[in-house]
Amino acid sequence: MNQCLNREQTKELLEYAFSGITSIIADEMVASIRCSSTWHLKLICVNYLVAWIISGISNRDHDTAKAKIENLYKMKDTLYLSIEECNEEFIDYLLKSYPGIISDNLENEVFTIAKSFSEHESTRPLHS
Repeated sequence: MNQCLNREQTKELLEYAFSGITSIIADEMVASIRCSSTWHLKLICVNYLVAWIISGISNRDHDTAKAKIENLYKMKDTLYLSIEECNEEFIDYLLKSYPGIISDNLENEVFTIAKSFSEHESTRPLHS
């Protein structure tokens, strides 16, 4: 099962990655992290949202921003976590599957498309 994280959930995961404290994040996110740590739930972050959140931190404290990014990527060792890149394949999927969708509300659209893309990716056969 997959759970594509929205901006608030991604922010909470970054806070957890940095502090390791679950009391500072929503109970729903704590439950998702626990389920992901047993490899039953794949958490999906979009690097666009990570960058957007981190940009607000890096203006105030570059070292903290860098540590949060490093810790987030290290979490892939202990959580069923995928950090989706807005790469060529993702953009190609976006343009083919959602023509004309780009608008002022890009954040919500990228979130929705990333969720659909992750479901599309999980049904594709592995390349040999």
